[in-house]
Amino acid sequence: MIDLLKKECEVKIGLKIKNLGDCKFLAHAILDTLNRELNYNTVRRLWGLAPYVKPRFATLDILAEFIGFNGYSHFTKTYQSSKELKTQDEFYKLLYKANSDELFSFVKKSKRNSEGFPNLIISLSRELIYAKEYDILNQFFRLNELQYESFSYSEAVYIGNSIGLLIRKKPFDHVELQKNTNFIRLIYLTFVDYSSIAGYYGAWTNIIAKHTELNDVAYFCKAVSQLRNFLVHKPVKDEFEDLTKYSNLHPILLGRILSVKILAHNYKTIETLLDPYFNEITEKNSAQLELSYELMVISISSNNIELMAYLTTQIKPDTQPVFYYQKHHINIYYLMSMFYSKTIDNKQDKKIFTKLFNPDLLRASYEEYITLLVLIFRYSETNSTKLRAIYKQRYLSLAAQLNYPYFSENLLVGFFKDMKN
Repeated sequence: MIDLLKKECEVKIGLKIKNLGDCKFLAHAILDTLNRELNYNTVRRLWGLAPYVKPRFATLDILAEFIGFNGYSHFTKTYQSSKELKTQDEFYKLLYKANSDELFSFVKKSKRNSEGFPNLIISLSRELIYAKEYDILNQFFRLNELQYESFSYSEAVYIGNSIGLLIRKKPFDHVELQKNTNFIRLIYLTFVDYSSIAGYYGAWTNIIAKHTELNDVAYFCKAVSQLRNFLVHKPVKDEFEDLTKYSNLHPILLGRILSVKILAHNYKTIETLLDPYFNEITEKNSAQLELSYELMVISISSNNIELMAYLTTQIKPDTQPVFYYQKHHINIYYLMSMFYSKTIDNKQDKKIFTKLFNPDLLRASYEEYITLLVLIFRYSETNSTKLRAIYKQRYLSLAAQLNYPYFSENLLVGFFKDMKN
């Protein structure tokens, strides 16, 4: 933060401090502005023009006050937020002018200088979607600065979920944007909209599948298409032959591919199918959780007690998230463990995991789908006729809204009976 403080001081006086004269100039500017003295030799030491001595807090206070803060502590706490506010102010002025060249130039500069770049992407995208400026949005996502590889996975999830919510509310049919590689990777692949697999998201999947030349995107499209088949009572086809060529994929995508094989019943045993992949994982807590993610959702959805039993041996109950987005993954593990412990009649574990599961931690793109599963569990747990009627009505209404025939009244009523038979 001291380096940032020095940089802001240089910005204020309009010159880089490189020599004795510059040090005297800054000291004089501080005296004129604050009526407080700061010895130019202190400035020399702080800027490395004399043997360095750790600055006193009083010195840092003076410099922070010189650039408009109440002191150094105030500077350290608010500098980044004030800088981002200034960036946002400039951004909205350019957006108002509707000059895409200036706007994109500003975005490129912000990528280099702003830690809040993901928020800038979200703000611009949402404004363009609201205005239905899809041509500009398409150009925007073709910038090198928005290449998927330049973001961490956590940043990509944050961007995808923030923009994906708006697309769900305002679906569009701009084919070029829907084929845009950066847009696909940052939005389509991260905001997996389980509420609309039979709707706009499924239609988008068809468009991407026809045009993509990226293997991992093609695999993802196939996996989503087969999940849609499962939910609308169509045969699930395993289009993934030799699994060895998929082993280097992201664990979450690999889990989706393995889920298709399970839904298609194309395996001898769960162990022979999954052991090679779980045994190769060295980062036990993090990667195993990600590999299990889709498998856990499918294990509950398809009443697969064998798969649930296997996954409970792979993930430790006390697993902690390495990244924030993994809180959702762990929450799904708690949900699966609720179902599994109920099925094997382990009342103690059921009580523990029911308490751990938090519906408020569900990711937005999964919320309605997972709510169907939660309603199944609650329906089976209550002895109240009134509550059962409420849960049934909510369940059937939501299943109809999502247009997923798989979630029938028979599934609701017979779910746990079928699992035990």
